[in-house]
Amino acid sequence: MSMRLPRAAIARVPDGTRIVSVERMSRAFTKYHLDDGRALHRFKMEEPHATPHDHPWSFDTEILDGGYVEEVFHLDPSSGWHSELVHRLPGETYHVDAAHIHRIVELPTGECWTLVRAGPHTRETRFWRFGDAVQSRAWHERRWTRLA
Repeated sequence: MSMRLPRAAIARVPDGTRIVSVERMSRAFTKYHLDDGRALHRFKMEEPHATPHDHPWSFDTEILDGGYVEEVFHLDPSSGWHSELVHRLPGETYHVDAAHIHRIVELPTGECWTLVRAGPHTRETRFWRFGDAVQSRAWHERRWTRLA
């Protein structure tokens, strides 16, 4: 059985590789897993109200097309937390630490494609709530835990 793949995904597959599986993470985000261990990420909808999250591994990512704006959250023992908006532009390559807490809040061109190489699995993904208190939970848990 062969996969039906969008032309836009096929056009972005690096030379010498092929798509081996597709993982639809949400209506806004799809992963196209490549045979060399990398993945194409397609963001087709911004999610400014999505729950901030971190990752189970650190990774390197290259912005192929579109770019995005992410809200990055920083934990601060003295003041609780703060966030900043970071603009990611086509052609940029950068490293994301597993503990990097963020969410995609804007797609300036309406869509973004990235090429990702993940490192080894080092932790469980966590989701975060930021307000008067900071709370988090592992991806598979229902209960939120307040940070001290």
